[in-house]
Amino acid sequence: KPDEMAALCASAEVVIVRAALASASCPGAILLTGADFARGGSAELYRGPEGWRLQWAQELRGRRPWSWTPSGSGE
Repeated sequence: KPDEMAALCASAEVVIVRAALASASCPGAILLTGADFARGGSAELYRGPEGWRLQWAQELRGRRPWSWTPSGSGE
């Protein structure tokens, strides 16, 4: 619900929700949804002097037997 999202966003720097929220935004916070994790895999969060930095596992996974497509190409 919009009022619940507003409360979450107002009290956190990072908000993670399972739902796919196409129109939601979180001013001043990082908002991650189920769609983000489906696309990027797991994420590592690093806090630095300039804020949060994310590193998605999908970008680093490389060619592994368990991540290959049925064709075996790894793409």
